[in-house]
Amino acid sequence: MAQAMQAAGMGGGPGAGPAQLFGGGDGGGAGGDQDMEESGSWEDGGDGDGSWEEELGADAGPAPGPAAARPHAPAQPAPAWAAALRDGWWRRRGGAGGASGAAAAAVVAAAPIAGLPEALKALSDALGMPVVSGLDSQSGPPPAGALILPLGEGSGGGVTVSSGSMDMLVSTWASRRTAAAAAAGPGGQLQLLVQAFHRAPAPAALTQGGAPLVELLRGRLAHRALQLLVDDEDDLFYDQGRYHSALLEAMASGAVPEAFLAAMAGDVASEVGAQRFDKVLRDSFASFLKLKLEEGQGGLEGPLIRLDMATREGLPLLQLLAGSMATEALALPRHKTEGGCVMGPLLGLTSMPDPTSLLSQGKVVSPAREVFASLRGYPNNQGDSAGGRHLLENYLSRVHDAGHQVLMRLVKVKAEGVPAQSGREVVMDWLAALADANNARTGGGEMGALRSVGLGASDGFCINLTAVLLRMARPFVQGALQGSPKFADLFTKHLSPSWYRTQRRRRLAEVAGVPVATLSGDRGIVEGDGGEGGDQGAKPPPPLMADDPTAAAAETSFIADVFFLTQRHLHTGLMPAVHRHNKLMEHFYRSLAASGAWPPGARAAPLEWHLAQDTALPALMHPDLAVDAVQFCALQLQWLASLLADPKQHAAFRSIPEYVVGDIDWLAFVILQGNADMLASVNIAALMRALVALLEHPELVKSLLVVSKVVHLLLVMLSPQMQVSRRADSSGGAFGSSYMRPGEAALVAAVLGAPATRELLVPALMRVYGQADFVVGLDVDR
Repeated sequence: MAQAMQAAGMGGGPGAGPAQLFGGGDGGGAGGDQDMEESGSWEDGGDGDGSWEEELGADAGPAPGPAAARPHAPAQPAPAWAAALRDGWWRRRGGAGGASGAAAAAVVAAAPIAGLPEALKALSDALGMPVVSGLDSQSGPPPAGALILPLGEGSGGGVTVSSGSMDMLVSTWASRRTAAAAAAGPGGQLQLLVQAFHRAPAPAALTQGGAPLVELLRGRLAHRALQLLVDDEDDLFYDQGRYHSALLEAMASGAVPEAFLAAMAGDVASEVGAQRFDKVLRDSFASFLKLKLEEGQGGLEGPLIRLDMATREGLPLLQLLAGSMATEALALPRHKTEGGCVMGPLLGLTSMPDPTSLLSQGKVVSPAREVFASLRGYPNNQGDSAGGRHLLENYLSRVHDAGHQVLMRLVKVKAEGVPAQSGREVVMDWLAALADANNARTGGGEMGALRSVGLGASDGFCINLTAVLLRMARPFVQGALQGSPKFADLFTKHLSPSWYRTQRRRRLAEVAGVPVATLSGDRGIVEGDGGEGGDQGAKPPPPLMADDPTAAAAETSFIADVFFLTQRHLHTGLMPAVHRHNKLMEHFYRSLAASGAWPPGARAAPLEWHLAQDTALPALMHPDLAVDAVQFCALQLQWLASLLADPKQHAAFRSIPEYVVGDIDWLAFVILQGNADMLASVNIAALMRALVALLEHPELVKSLLVVSKVVHLLLVMLSPQMQVSRRADSSGGAFGSSYMRPGEAALVAAVLGAPATRELLVPALMRVYGQADFVVGLDVDR
């Protein structure tokens, strides 16, 4: 375990190697902010003692079988540009160094006589054997063991080499290296090809005219490697094929040059070759399924290096990934949703425990169980426990950064033959489709959070995806909260509530599914979706994917799409996971008490209780995720306050879903978990002014349940002060030394010292009290 913690970088040091692009270090840097700037436009049930089976309801049975995990039939056919994005990279262009198959012999490289010695030396260096030309053989016998390169006569006294002649040279070289290939292992031939390609000098480094011949050699080496993949028939002995496995291992070690992978992909000219590369891409993601969290970041390094290589900008594999995700977006399954996502294995890498196993068996089943169970003093040694949580947090930081980097690269995909902004359209549609699939997770509400187990994606996947989206939103969220002039017009220019009306295709579950309540108290998608003042149900739901990505991108800014889709994923992904965790621990506690495993008055909690908390909180309360979500909630509240301050925007409250305010429960969760210091990342005075503004406008914010959320948050923010007598040590009574944490004390002082608290809160609460007094059963006296 100690070695695993050391490998994980417990001191916070950066990772090593190419995977550093995917977040080696503290999990956030300026590079992602720059990516953001360059991407797109800137313009209720009871709380009884029912059994867990009753709480889970009909979804508590066995996991759905393969049939349940299959994608649904697409609701709309994929637009032509989506198919071109997926297949156009190999259908429209020839291979590197020549086209594939029978047309290879038609490709010829020409070089002047003066550049021939330079080219032959470069070929010799690459192949590790002397290479001579037919012209050299006329002046005497070639050196022993030399390879002969057949030449043709070129124009102007130069020479030519056909791809067929170069293939003969490579084939002869490979036959002489058979023993070396066998000694290198099952994929030895592929390794030799990669090494020869790597030793060949870059054509730009050749100054005397030999570059075309070297370029041809590199292309034919890549062509031969592609043929090994296409002809790979060792599946009976190798799970993934001999050369396929060798290529994946070489990518994980960083041994495959990016130019070699690009040359292989550029040589593809058939459906079979494209399928091989599709398999390489998918297996680059699937390798994350085999990782064990207790091995630390040492085991994560290779898969991240491989994924970085597979998703490099400019490589056809990134275009292939964009096309695959476009297909996914149209047919995501509603059960075990991550099983239908190519990125599922990456974003599904989590420490979260399985809720069904915990409640049915009373045992924590989590990928992170061994991280803590292997600690000698666990759970009594709090230092080791904290070290295990820190290991998991560092691990998940790398996962979040990898997901963020992949999505940002996809946003900027540019491909020949497809419209501009196609990458952005794919990513936003994919995120919208996932939010629609996960909408079922909200069906049970807070009190029935366990009823939706198995619907949508898993908690771990949803938490990781939300963390990635919050990371995408971080540049403008932090910029606006810090008062950056660059984002002075964020609310007026980008975050218009009209997005809910104009982007109905990205809210299909809210448009055509269960009616969504709005802040104005309306029920259902009456938020102007049918047109201003028109029949709200008149318009049918639009198709998810736009026919023209360029025109679609002009309708709304990239910032707006990221903001509102993050808003949706906060509601359908992160908050259901929070509510489920709370209900899960409540039920688990009752179960332990009823079974006698945790008798009343016991000083120490059972092992499984500690494991349930320690495996869940590194994911739920990951420091970067938690702070990003706190700042996002604060920005949402300030946005709503700005709308309230502008009479022209008051009608917009018929468009804004009720959950936008309801999800400020995240702030309460953070405080109740003992992390009040995380609210130091926002201006508490501005936060209080926004909360008071919501209370001051009951004519616009009509939902008293929403108002109750605001009041509950105010109580939680002040709870350390209100509970001081219960926290004081027994020797001093209520006026003795307090157990209030420094972060809690600072929060209480900031809340009580805010101008809005001193001057506006009491009148606003009195107004709310007078209105809520008519609601039966609503506890307003607290």
